[in-house]
Parts: sequence; structure tokens; C-alpha cells
Amino acid sequence: MKRIGWLVLATTGLAALLNWGPPVLAQVAPTLGVAAQFGALGASAVTGSAAPGTVVSGDVGSYPTPTITNFPPSSTSGTFIIHRAADGVVQQAQADALTAYTFLAGQGGAILPGPAAPDELGGRTLTSGVYALGAANLAGSTALTLNGPGVFIFNISSTLVMNTSSTVTGTANPCNVYWRVGTSATLNGSSFMGTVIANTSITVGGGTVTGRVLALNGAVTMPTGGNTIGGCSAPPVACPIITLSPPTLPNAAVGVAYSQTIVASGGAGPFTFSVTSGTLPTGLTLTAAGVLAGTPTTAGPFTFTITASDPAGCSGSITYTVSVAAACPVITLTPPVLPLGRVGVAYSQLITPSGGAGAYVFSVVSGTLPAGITLSAGGLLAGTPTTAGSSTVTIRVTDGNGCPGTIVYTIVVAPAACPVITIAPPVLPPGKVGVAYSQQITASGGAGTPVFTMVSGTLPTGLTLSAGGLVSGTPSTVGSSIVTIRATDGNGCPADIVYTIVVAAAACPVITLTPPTLPVGAVGVAYSQQITATGGTGSPVFSVASGTLPAGLTLSSSGLLSGTPTTAGPSTVSIQALDGVGCPGVVLYTITIGGPAPVPTLPQAFVLLLALGLTGAGYVRLRRRARG
Repeated sequence: MKRIGWLVLATTGLAALLNWGPPVLAQVAPTLGVAAQFGALGASAVTGSAAPGTVVSGDVGSYPTPTITNFPPSSTSGTFIIHRAADGVVQQAQADALTAYTFLAGQGGAILPGPAAPDELGGRTLTSGVYALGAANLAGSTALTLNGPGVFIFNISSTLVMNTSSTVTGTANPCNVYWRVGTSATLNGSSFMGTVIANTSITVGGGTVTGRVLALNGAVTMPTGGNTIGGCSAPPVACPIITLSPPTLPNAAVGVAYSQTIVASGGAGPFTFSVTSGTLPTGLTLTAAGVLAGTPTTAGPFTFTITASDPAGCSGSITYTVSVAAACPVITLTPPVLPLGRVGVAYSQLITPSGGAGAYVFSVVSGTLPAGITLSAGGLLAGTPTTAGSSTVTIRVTDGNGCPGTIVYTIVVAPAACPVITIAPPVLPPGKVGVAYSQQITASGGAGTPVFTMVSGTLPTGLTLSAGGLVSGTPSTVGSSIVTIRATDGNGCPADIVYTIVVAAAACPVITLTPPTLPVGAVGVAYSQQITATGGTGSPVFSVASGTLPAGLTLSSSGLLSGTPTTAGPSTVSIQALDGVGCPGVVLYTITIGGPAPVPTLPQAFVLLLALGLTGAGYVRLRRRARG
């Protein structure tokens, strides 16, 4: 009885050694994703065999290095394709293969028992399970038999080597067999079954591989022709057309921040964006979400291809060329001040750039335009304002090289009817360097409390204008500044005044202008009056500080007021003289121009006496003739 029990145990043990059953750990097939449609997938290259070539029943591709050689004479069968560029499908396949590799490693496995060395596969018959090996080897002319249903997983920590005439065969489904190889795989046997995912490279030296060969970091090489690979690859997914936009990208410039979002449509998002060929401008990067941004550092043209891939591995690509200019010029926008608008009245103002190159594109980068007014890409502000008020906006123009120019405008829209608003004083007093300055400007005639702003020019250094109209501060520089100050009432109705503010040296003499008053002129009669200045240093320079001369008259820099008046009426004008060190003298003149000179007429009594005299002379002549 003991011998029978021993014999049974011995027979069972021998059977276990020769036909080892499944390990304790349950096995789960990995999800291959897009990698499932590939027969041969490399990282650095896929090299087919020379004539008669290898036939691959599955897609062929390589990423990140898209090197595909000897196709033909090697080829793919059926509807499978060769990915000659590192497109989104190949990229996704590599990512999915890595995920499957990691998943297989996580399942561990049981070490194969003797009698052969644990890494020796030849001569074994196995059923489904997870097996762990160091460096797996099939000696020449040996066979590994895989029988039965279920999933077979081989976790090999280093190399897998099939020697000449060795085979992997059996009743197992080849598409349920997985080989995770820690380094490289060499398949030189006559037949092999399963999907090999190798961390580095895979060499298929001959025979038939029923499955897939997927290399994560190296090449797939097929040095011997006439063999086949495949049989488990799923046909490629029918992909929609994926379109990327915009069709072209704006140019850029060195040192100027750049940002452009690329959008994909047509597939099932979310999309993953990547550069699949060419080089981005130095300093720019592309995010996976499609944002191309950065600050260019190198001038020149850059051509590159961007690919968008969806989760199904479908992709679309577009090639862009972006020119990066060496440096940006100063781009100036005119006019410096925009005209006033009025509710219900059509408004149109063209903004003109200068200093850039190529076509200009305008946009509002901050603030909001008045309701009813829009800005075209060509720089035309137009529309019919609907609401009174004041709007401050920053408008940017970008030239053909991506160089920018900006300007800040305050656009005032007045009500349909506005009152006359008068700003006082008409002339601002001069200031002195280092001496505190304070002058209140007022506005009358409007509604509510006026708000004062600068619309053009620059106040002398050290002076500021408050919203309440106070010009104050301590001037620090000698000179003359011309500024336009606007008063806007509570209804948005505006009034502007132009001031010339003179800042003299710390100590200035009194400069007197003569004559104190100007003579009256007449329309159509030549007018000439020399104005002189005394008390300053050097030759004075005369100018109109505020107000307007009568039509037809001009003032020379030497102080000669001359011309022929064309319009009757009084004109109030402030004339200043600056001496050689910037010290001012100012006088306010009222110049009156009368109507045309009347035609001289004779007094009525004189006409009567003349008529009587002529009558008497005629009577005397008649008497003389009668006597004669």
C-alpha cells in the first residue's frame, strides 16, 4: 500500500515537472489600445528585410524617430498601412504599448521549476498563467508548447532568445500570449506565437511570428526575408478627417511675447497636440492643449508640423511657417487724439500706423468702445454712438512680423445736443523752476460737476492736473509746454482749451511788451504793428500763447503782427515773448477789426452852394451874350 502511494506521488510529481500547470496568480490580458492595430512598432526605426521581404499583417511605424526602411520590398497586407511620419497614431500606439508593458510587469509571476534550468523554455508544455523568468532561452531545435485556453503571460527580466529551428507552438490562441521583455528579444526560430513588448529592441531573424513585435525604446529589425509577422492585429479604426486651425500663424519678433492657440475639429476629443516634424522658433513651446507660446530669441523662418490626436488614435496635421523678425521698430498710431462723437450721429475715424512692415491688424486689447462703435481689423473706428459718456480703450496694431504698437484713446460721446462750455482762465500764468505752482481751471455752462483730463501734450515736469482742474506742483525744468485740456460735464458734453505753460529759470526779470494796446484795423486794409519786449536777456522770441489772431493776420517770431484782415470783429489773443533763458513776458491783447472803409461823401450844404454857384455862372454868360 505504501509503494502504491509512493508511485502515485512520484508519477504526479514527474507530470508536474514535464507539464507544469498554472501558477497560483491569476492572469489578466493587458489592454493594447491603438498598439493593437500594429504588427511592428519601433522607437528608433523599423527595418524590413530585403527581397523577397517580410510581410507584416498590421500597421508599421516608429516613434519618436520615424525611420522606416526596406518597405518595399517588405510590405503590409490588407488595409494596414505604413506610418512614415511620427503621426498621432504612432505616438498613441507607443504610449499604449508602454501602458501594457507596465500592466504586465505588475502581475509578477511564478518561477518555472526544473528539471531544466529555470530560464530554459525548450522542452516544456505549459498551460495558461503568469510566468517569471530571468533570461528566457529556447535552444536550437527545441519546442515550447502552450496548450489550452486562457491567457499566457511571460515576465522576462532581461533577454528573450529563440535559437535556430526552435518553435513556440501548441493549441493556445496566439493572440492571448504576451511576452514582456526587460531588454531585447531575438526571434530566430522557425515559428513563434504571442505579442512581444520589449523595453529596447526586437530582431526577427526568420520564420513566422503569429502576433506582434512592439519595441519601446529601440528598433525592430527583420534581417531575413520571406517570413511573416502578424495575425493578431486589429484593422485600423476608420478615422474622421481632423482639421487644425488657424490655417496660418502670425509672424513673430525677437523679444516680443507670442501666444497662439491651435484648435482641432472633426474627431472625438480631447485632442493631444505635438510637434511631429520641423523645429519651433527658439523660445516657443507647444503645450499638449495646443497653446503655442513664449518669447522668441532667434530671428529667421521656422517651418514645423503640428499633429492633433484624439483618444482613438485618429489624427490630423498641419504645417506652419512662422517668420521671426530680428527686432521690432517703433510703430506709431495717429491721430494722437480722437474726435468727439455725438449720440445718433454717424462716427468714422481711420487710425493710421507707421513704422512697421507688411499688413497691419488692429484690435482692442483693453477697455470697451462706446456702444454703437466698432473697430475693424483695418483700423477703422465707425458706427453710430447710442449712449453718451466717456470710454478709455487701448488699441493695438500688429504688423506683418508680429511687432506691436499701442495707443490709449479716450473717446467722448456727447448727447445729441450740448451747451457751450467755457473754460477759464484763457491763459495760464508762467511758472518758475523750484517755485510751487498752483492754478485752478474752471468750466462753466455745462451740467453737473466737470471732470478735467489731458487729451494731448505733456505738462511741464513736476506739474500735474487733477480731475477737479487744479494744475499744481513744483516745476523742475525750464521750457514751454503746449497742452490740450478737456472739461467734460455730467452729461458727457466736452470743451477743450489749448494752453501754453512757460516755466522760466528760478530768477527772471520783468519782461514788458509794448505797445500795451494794439490799433484798430479794417477789413481789406493792410495792417502792420511791431511788438517789442524789454527787460529780458538776449533776443526775444514771440508767439501766440492762446487765442486766435484775426483772420488774415500773422505774428512773426520777431514780433511783427501784419497782414490784411478779412473778417470784422474783436479777437482776444495772448502774445508771449521768451527771452534767451526762457523767461517770459505775456500780454493779453484785444484786436478790433472794423468793416470796409466807407466811400467819402460831400456835405449836403456844400452840394447846394455848388449848385447855386454853377447856376449863377450860367446866368452871367447868358447876359453877356445878350449884350453882345
